[in-house]
Parts: sequence; C-alpha cells; structure tokens
Amino acid sequence: MKINFIGTGTMGSITRGNQSLIIDDILFDVGSGTVKRMESQKRYTKEINYIVISHFHADHFFDLPNFLIGRNIRNEHIDRVLPIIGGVRT
Repeated sequence: MKINFIGTGTMGSITRGNQSLIIDDILFDVGSGTVKRMESQKRYTKEINYIVISHFHADHFFDLPNFLIGRNIRNEHIDRVLPIIGGVRT
C-alpha cells in the first residue's frame, strides 16, 4: 500500500492545500487546489482509478470539476470509467 498526502490543510490554507490523499490508485477527497498540488508532486489524473469523497463539504470536492475536465482534455476518460464514491451527507 502506497500513501501520498496531496493536501493536509483546510479551506483557507495557502501552503498546505485542502485535505486530500492518494492510496494506491484511489484519490480520497478533491478539495480546492488538489489538481495543482498533484501536478506539483508529479502525480497525474491518469493514475487514479477511483475517487472517494468522504462527505459533501466544499473543501472535500470543490476541485472535482477541474480534475474531470483535465482528464477529458488529455483523453484519459476514453478507455475506462472513473467511479466516484460519495460519503455521508452532513
């Protein structure tokens, strides 16, 4: 199991980004700035096969459109479906 912390901060954090991590090929939470932080760490959307959103506060899903648009622009969506699993409604 390989764990990569993408962001460990909160909505207002400039230096740490919103909470987000990758375990193997699963991206947990896609808060604001997640895509830019992934790129700065040389991690790319193509290696993600599942997305899990822990709960539906904006700081856990706000960058999801940017993630999906980037995959679409790079034609990474053609060969497989990307399951997005939602968590508890709070």
